[in-house]
Amino acid sequence: MKMTMEKTSYILALAATVAAWTFGDNLHAAESSTQEKSIKPSAQKPIARLVKISEPPQEETIPSKSKVQLSGYLDKSAIQDANGKVLLSAAELKRSIHSIKISPSGRRAIISGGDCYNQIYDLEPFRAAQKLSCYLDVPNSWGLGKWEWVDDNTLVTISDIDPPESELQGLTAAEREADWRVRTLMYTYTLSDGVLIEIDTSTVGLPAVFDVLVTQAGGYLQVCVSKDGFFHTMWVRVEKVRK
Repeated sequence: MKMTMEKTSYILALAATVAAWTFGDNLHAAESSTQEKSIKPSAQKPIARLVKISEPPQEETIPSKSKVQLSGYLDKSAIQDANGKVLLSAAELKRSIHSIKISPSGRRAIISGGDCYNQIYDLEPFRAAQKLSCYLDVPNSWGLGKWEWVDDNTLVTISDIDPPESELQGLTAAEREADWRVRTLMYTYTLSDGVLIEIDTSTVGLPAVFDVLVTQAGGYLQVCVSKDGFFHTMWVRVEKVRK
């Protein structure tokens, strides 16, 4: 069913917000690619597939013994435990903290911050465990700015692909600011062995290019696609098919 104008405007605003937020991460990835080791996708068979769902379940409450939360913003942002103790601060990281995403079991978290900072932390005790790469080793790819939990050992992430620079030569500034993406890639990443494997997104009818508006632990993603001049959203879930 086609969306009403109000809903279309809402989706457009959401998509614009996502694009603007992602652009900062992508820009940094391009600038720092020579300094940070890139991550190369594996040729292994996918370990997960996408399935359509009506909507995700309500997120479970994390047990109080491992509850942590983000407080403040910009240079005053910090991660605190349930008693208000500061576990990690922007001053300590030398960058603002944007978000914290708790794993389904509540034992781990992804902490994201400025300058494309994405780090896995163990919560009991609280300590840095593994850094997530910001740069994808694929020609004309954007940075890996979004990470979400599938389970405690598996993440899902996305990246967009631009056309070759040769195809953009001669365009005006306004034309260059248009959405020139040619493909959106989705991957699973396993923490235990550091393997990045592409997921086939066409199995749920997604076109070559789409946007991810919302993510939720457990591998739930709300995606937005453009069709016949209208924006449509749907929920999908990353479902593991093998370990």
